[in-house]
Amino acid sequence: MRNKWFVAYKKRGEDLFDTEGFKLIDPPQGTYQADPFVFSKDGERKLFIEDYDYSLGKLSVYDLDAEGKPSSLDTIIEGDYHFSYPFIFDYQGETWLIPETGKHGSIDLYKCDVFPHKWSKVKTLIQAPGYDSTLFEKDGKLWMFTTLGDDHDLAIFYADDLLGDWRLHSRSRHLWSRSAGKLFYHEGKLLRPTQDCSKCYGHALIFKEIQINEQEYTEKVYKRIEPDWLPGLIGTHTFSFDDEFVYIDGKIQVEQ
Repeated sequence: MRNKWFVAYKKRGEDLFDTEGFKLIDPPQGTYQADPFVFSKDGERKLFIEDYDYSLGKLSVYDLDAEGKPSSLDTIIEGDYHFSYPFIFDYQGETWLIPETGKHGSIDLYKCDVFPHKWSKVKTLIQAPGYDSTLFEKDGKLWMFTTLGDDHDLAIFYADDLLGDWRLHSRSRHLWSRSAGKLFYHEGKLLRPTQDCSKCYGHALIFKEIQINEQEYTEKVYKRIEPDWLPGLIGTHTFSFDDEFVYIDGKIQVEQ
């Protein structure tokens, strides 16, 4: 048996965290897909994912129709080491992406040349094996949340500018700190999605209510999503949404 990740989607309802009614996106034979990030630019909605052939991961993008359904999968970033977690964002009028390349030992920044297919590596932001690095802009600063070492080893960096110097805010032990999607405000609370890996890698989603400034960082659990929204699930570890749709991933076991 081996693990197989897949992505699923649904129309967004009143309850953002409701897991009923997800529609599965079946990956091509011999691959799995995970780490969905939905993103729109100039009226085009796309879905960015990790695309893995059980050897190396690469980053790919789906076109999405008016109902959120994907089609025409294309590769956008690949290399001779593993890529996953396509954290995509806008900053100062440009579109950027930070892939997870922890095993390569760096946190790298890519800039979009032609959306959504052409990207260029701009620089290494931090020379460290950071996993699932996620940025958030607050109080005139950029904050980066990443894990170094195990999934409880939270490192927070901050910078005044994306291309400037990144400084370490803190590195401390917080239970289940590996990122699971973009930070967002919900009912006045700033939430950071993370992974609960207590039973297996990527077992469940935790949404932590956080507070951060230059002096301190605090967090507490606000919400959980268990791997129970589909029979046979043993994991669910990335959460993404926009005004109309919610995207999530799930893990099952299949015959090799």
